[in-house]
Amino acid sequence: MDTFLRPPEEILPPLLGPTLNYRSKARLGARFVDKKGKVLVGFREKMKGFITETESCKTLRLPAGDLLEPLAEMIMRLSDPQTVPQIEVAVGDVTTAFVIRHLSDLTEVDTDILKKFSKDHQVQIYLQPSDTDSVYRLSPDGADEYLYYDLDEHDLRIFFTPLDFTQVNHVINQSMVSLAIKLLSPGHDDEVLDAFCGIGNFSLAIARGVRHVTGLESASSSVERAEYNARINGVENVTFLSRDLFTEPVTDLLEPLSHVLLDPPRSGAETLAKTLAQSDVKRVVYVSCNPQTLARDIEILVDGGYHFDKAGVIDMFPHTTHIESIAVLSR
Repeated sequence: MDTFLRPPEEILPPLLGPTLNYRSKARLGARFVDKKGKVLVGFREKMKGFITETESCKTLRLPAGDLLEPLAEMIMRLSDPQTVPQIEVAVGDVTTAFVIRHLSDLTEVDTDILKKFSKDHQVQIYLQPSDTDSVYRLSPDGADEYLYYDLDEHDLRIFFTPLDFTQVNHVINQSMVSLAIKLLSPGHDDEVLDAFCGIGNFSLAIARGVRHVTGLESASSSVERAEYNARINGVENVTFLSRDLFTEPVTDLLEPLSHVLLDPPRSGAETLAKTLAQSDVKRVVYVSCNPQTLARDIEILVDGGYHFDKAGVIDMFPHTTHIESIAVLSR
């Protein structure tokens, strides 16, 4: 809390969750190491290009956490083990997916090896031959189009693709969504803005208890996924729009709104904070993955007449130096 120039009136208890096998998203490095005569799959060492030799990962959700060594052995059997530089990991409530980036064309024998790995370990294998638009599922045939996680308290099932942004800790995410709504405390007749809404993680849960929610997100693919999630969950009182919140003021959208929730990336929400400071919005909940930009934006809001009511930390990333924060402001 020393990051804030003006501290909050109340410090919330920390939001804690599991510390092992919690991580549902990760980017793994892969490299053939000539001196070792084998492929390594794992996390890259900080500030270096080396990959830490790892048999398993205790923070990744299962089964992904136990498949690092089998992944390395599988890549070693490919016709060119040096063609795979990284693997994206995505784990839903019932499905695990690996997105394998490859720099050269794979042979039919290579794809058979990948399909066998998919079958043996009951995971989905996606291939990425170039940019993210090139990603496609290789195996298994006929699998569901999306992964998903449930928000049980709000009777929601949130669908996502392996490359969609989702919170890495689904258990903590469930608690965080409920905490954010409690702190936002909107009424049934209120209209709410969810800024940086992603695929609808907060928006759809908020919509269960208010008149209307407007979700804003710059990535059109995320807006499309959020709209899909609204339809599949039968949530009709929500609208998703594509807006660049880093450069576009949203004064026109704030006029009818009483409550705003924002969950920006590490760069924060300076432009939106300046717009909110001049608005009549009465309550703001700010979820942040960067204490420095959170502190900067809160100063803007406080200078604009908001009272800094509460703040707390969320242990979204156990065993790392990263922390999630949540803050409440009102006027």
